[in-house]
Amino acid sequence: MDVAIVEDSRAAQTILRSLMNTMKVKRFRIFDSPKEAVPQMFADPPNLILSDWHMQPVSGYQMLCLLRNPKMAPLTHVPLIFVTAHGTRGLISKAMRAGAHHVLAKPLSAAGLQQTLEWVTRDARKIIESDDGGLIVEGVRELLDQGEEKYAALLRAEEMNKTANKEMIDRKAKLAAHEFASLILHPDFEADKDRDAQRDEPRTQKERSSRAFGEGRRPKDPGSGA
Repeated sequence: MDVAIVEDSRAAQTILRSLMNTMKVKRFRIFDSPKEAVPQMFADPPNLILSDWHMQPVSGYQMLCLLRNPKMAPLTHVPLIFVTAHGTRGLISKAMRAGAHHVLAKPLSAAGLQQTLEWVTRDARKIIESDDGGLIVEGVRELLDQGEEKYAALLRAEEMNKTANKEMIDRKAKLAAHEFASLILHPDFEADKDRDAQRDEPRTQKERSSRAFGEGRRPKDPGSGA
């Protein structure tokens, strides 16, 4: 396997060199920048490209867009893997839509890198033309669209759940505020209810009996004959 590494950090170059030696890669070349790498890769195409994302003055993304131009054959079909410390969802989508085969997050391990390299070299998918005239890995755009639709659906569901919870919290807050306001405006409200309850409660056995058999009844008049 012939691997071209494009990395502007000396520390990262040392790590990648050590990983290549550990994996016993047959041949690898390290370039400080896309400006240096592209002409030499064009003259002697590698089997695979490992590239950093953030580089100056030309970024790894800009280099990929250049390589995925049909005029750059045979480099157009060389698999490219990005190595970055900022593997966000947006970055991965941008890289894959531009024609990258994979995105690896730093720090790298020898086992993880070797597994990825072997998987990419066995990948049978073709590089096909995209809607914008560039080149992209076959089937990637459809998978990305499906993934982003699912992600958007999850965000909508989460937002609906947050809205429902907020409405419930708002209702509880309004009810608590109403009760608090009632106590401030009518401070004797609870005391009045207690007094009313006590007033309504029969106090003597006679009153309780009267309630049981009909409150307000009067005993029959013996002289009434009724």
